Amino acid sequence: MRIKEFLIQSLRNLEPNIPDKFAQQVSRFINELQGISFESNASDKDAGKELLLLLQKEKEDPDFSVDVELEVFGLVIMKLGIKSSKEVTAEKHALQRLLCSTRKVKDKKTELIVLCLLHLLQNYCKFCKPELSEETCAAELACSCPASPSEMGSQTSTSEQDSDFSSELCFLEFHPRGAAIGTKDSVSGSCHPLTPPQEFVCPISLQIMSDPVIISSGQTYERVCIEKWFEEGHDTCPKTQQKLTHLVVTPNYCVKGLITSWCERYSFPLPRAPSPMPSPITSSVVAFSECVTEKAYLPHSDSTPLSSCEVATIGSPRFVPDGVIKRLGMQNGFPVSHRTSGSVMNTLNDYAKVLCRSPKPSFRCEQLKAVEDIRRLCRDNSDTRIYIGDAGLIPALVHFLNVAFRFDDDDAMEISCLALLNVAINNCRNKAEIVNVGAVSLLLKILGSEAPLSVREAAIAVFLTVSCLDENKPTLGSSGVIPHLISHLDSGTARGVKDALTTLFNLSIFPGNHACLLKEGMIQKINKLLTLGDLELTEKCITILHNLMLLEETHRVIAETDGCLSVLADVFDTGTPKEKDLIVGIFLTLSKAGADYTRLMLNEGVIPSLVMLSVNGTMRGREKAQKLLQHFREQRQKDTVLHDVVEVLCSSKSSKAEDLLGKSAKALLRKKTGTGLSLAIFRKSKSFSFPRC
Repeated sequence: MRIKEFLIQSLRNLEPNIPDKFAQQVSRFINELQGISFESNASDKDAGKELLLLLQKEKEDPDFSVDVELEVFGLVIMKLGIKSSKEVTAEKHALQRLLCSTRKVKDKKTELIVLCLLHLLQNYCKFCKPELSEETCAAELACSCPASPSEMGSQTSTSEQDSDFSSELCFLEFHPRGAAIGTKDSVSGSCHPLTPPQEFVCPISLQIMSDPVIISSGQTYERVCIEKWFEEGHDTCPKTQQKLTHLVVTPNYCVKGLITSWCERYSFPLPRAPSPMPSPITSSVVAFSECVTEKAYLPHSDSTPLSSCEVATIGSPRFVPDGVIKRLGMQNGFPVSHRTSGSVMNTLNDYAKVLCRSPKPSFRCEQLKAVEDIRRLCRDNSDTRIYIGDAGLIPALVHFLNVAFRFDDDDAMEISCLALLNVAINNCRNKAEIVNVGAVSLLLKILGSEAPLSVREAAIAVFLTVSCLDENKPTLGSSGVIPHLISHLDSGTARGVKDALTTLFNLSIFPGNHACLLKEGMIQKINKLLTLGDLELTEKCITILHNLMLLEETHRVIAETDGCLSVLADVFDTGTPKEKDLIVGIFLTLSKAGADYTRLMLNEGVIPSLVMLSVNGTMRGREKAQKLLQHFREQRQKDTVLHDVVEVLCSSKSSKAEDLLGKSAKALLRKKTGTGLSLAIFRKSKSFSFPRC
């Protein structure tokens, strides 16, 4: 009815401001609207009657059952078609607006009825419709709605609003009884326990957080859980999968205070810090860990002791839930008979024992099978890599690789390298572990030996994987692997050359490795590879060269390497957009290093390609190309002036010509270059030339 009156009033206000033709139509519409009567739906009428009866019964019967109250109110909700938390929130906001309007007109009775309806809606959401009491319902209603009279009777409130509400309901003389959610008995006795807001729950443990912390992605987690996540080698946010800029955690005191207040308000047990959670698929091989930690012999008569340089220290064993181990076994190809938790644990325990046995011929087949199983299990499953890495099998693999190298067992060396490769893929912790247990020196021995090409390339593949970790780049660069990798570019297979070049690319990212790369002839190798025209290697070669431009010595080596600038100019003409962006960056750095480098580039005829890039290239490429063209323009102006002065000196032998040169030529030079010139500049120089382009 009020909507109808508001619409009529709005149309009347509009009538004087519109043309007469439309004003007449509006007038007729107003007359028709006044004759229309709006009726409520039958379901709305029934819901209203049920609600009135409910309020009347509560007023007449102080011992009215809480269950009956919630059941009746549930029928009212169903008849009104309220099914989702969004609709409940809308009803709550409507009741709050109605409450404000009734307070303005000082309609005390209507105000108290609205308060009672808000209370009923709150209780219904929490105890009869748990699916509505999540984020929107439970959090908002609990914070915005006043407490019920029964709550006031069961706990003392310090809120002035609660005390006012209690007195107002007493004035109205009816007593609705929602369950006393402020008491422990009500929480334990209710069939639907109180659901905490989603913001209070850790996404990893799915429990209320006792020590919430914030990570660099902005998400909040339980401290114990997120630290466990980081310990497993992850550097991403578990919820958003965003790569983290750092692994520092910051206490979230705001959320912790809200959790404490919420628990005290609803007498909810305060959360306790969870025990260190096991990784979904992490464990430890107990027997092998004990042997290594205690530096004891393995329980075999023919076993050999493990030296500290061959095996790293392994942490304490952790328990893996039975269901997780069964799932791991089913996913990763364990035999059907080995898919129980005990069998899987025993299998991994046996792997460690077998790999650390003495190298007797009778054990060779068994050891090779164990390594092959590890390689196969880690090949396609990142979870298994975490599990096997934490189980202590990386030190065992390195130990077995060392034994295989001492006995020149090519098959064992190749399989061991491939197993280490698979264990390290997409796992930062395992990459660091391989380097820390001393595998680098062992792999270098393999590269420097007369082992078959397939074995050496398997070792290079391990270097490729571990070089992806930034923390390993300085260690690998100073280990002496760079000469072996550069040498392999001449003798390896296509796949081996690609792996070696990619490893060199990874190492070139760290500036501390630039001097070693330059010393070992990296630029000459790049020049040779670019000359071959292999498209798969071109981008990597140019990127390495671009990284090395940070070193001033690189500029001289590029200029002195026969054909290097020429092949770069060719790639600049026909390369991909990314390659062109990298090459124009190289040219720009060279041009800033000196005029001689600028003249060398001009002699290669790069200006047409630069003009094309400045128009059609990427934004970054266009910017660099325009800067380089401007630099070339200034350099050519200087060279033109120098050329004119030299011609004057060569053609004139009289003092008059010299006087003319002293006045006009020097003035021209000052105008073009801004400085005076000494005659020493015209001395014969091998690097001096006049470009024609």
